[in-house]
Amino acid sequence: MEMHQVRYFLAVSRTLNFTRAAEECNVSQPSLTKAIQKLEEELGGQLFRRERGLTHLTDLGRLMLPHLEQTYAAAQAARSLADQMRRADHAPLTVGMADTIFLDDISGLLREVGRVFPGLHVTLIHAPQEELAEAALKGDVEVAVLARTTTLPDRIALRALFAEGLRIVVRHDHPFAGRDSIALSELDGQAWVLRQGCPFTEGFQRRCRDGGLTLDQRHSGRSDYSVQQLVLAGLGLAPCWDGTPLLPGLTSVAVIDAGVEREVSMATVAGRRYSPACDALVRLVRSRSWERAPLAASA
Repeated sequence: MEMHQVRYFLAVSRTLNFTRAAEECNVSQPSLTKAIQKLEEELGGQLFRRERGLTHLTDLGRLMLPHLEQTYAAAQAARSLADQMRRADHAPLTVGMADTIFLDDISGLLREVGRVFPGLHVTLIHAPQEELAEAALKGDVEVAVLARTTTLPDRIALRALFAEGLRIVVRHDHPFAGRDSIALSELDGQAWVLRQGCPFTEGFQRRCRDGGLTLDQRHSGRSDYSVQQLVLAGLGLAPCWDGTPLLPGLTSVAVIDAGVEREVSMATVAGRRYSPACDALVRLVRSRSWERAPLAASA
């Protein structure tokens, strides 16, 4: 079944006249009749009863009419969407952000892409980075901001943006709160709130153990927000990264000899062609000098 056959069928159904339908479709009547006959062969029965002055749909024709109307409408919608994308009237873009990374400038970057593509349609996803990497391989995410780890799939191509150092989240009334930095050894014996399933939190724990420190880890959370709520409740301290936004009542202090940092990178799938909007975003990211001001909160 070809789409022009469907179009001819719908025209005859509407006009109930082969001559007028051919004129409407801008084809000769023999060509239209031949196309209708071929469609009838494919569907296994007559669609019209051809009577002089009284052409009408058969039972099969009436049964097929709503289905072929829906088929033709869907094809027209698909063609219209393709035309819009070619003219940049519809530019979909799906961006992933690892849920432990805070990139304040993503809004500015997307705003610039929107100036180039008035029909920009953005989907922004915050999720664990393992999920984002899998979504990228499946084509559900075009570009993501991830932290470099050894667990990412080989096909994930990373472009380093900046490195983040370790900081400690404390309440404003904690003795560490008024200081610019602290030594790792000063954390010995402190009560801790740690984020579950975070590889960088696990790296911090190893660093403390290697330094002979004792971690009093009583509490944990599944997100930065829940971890900070527990710190705010006075249940312990928590590790965080440069630029991590904090709840009111909290502050962060640098650890001068922590020996723990992470590299924040832009991630795409190697060898995959970018959509126009994704290409624009990637070019913008590459043009930035991230080392000078990676995050507004850490500037």
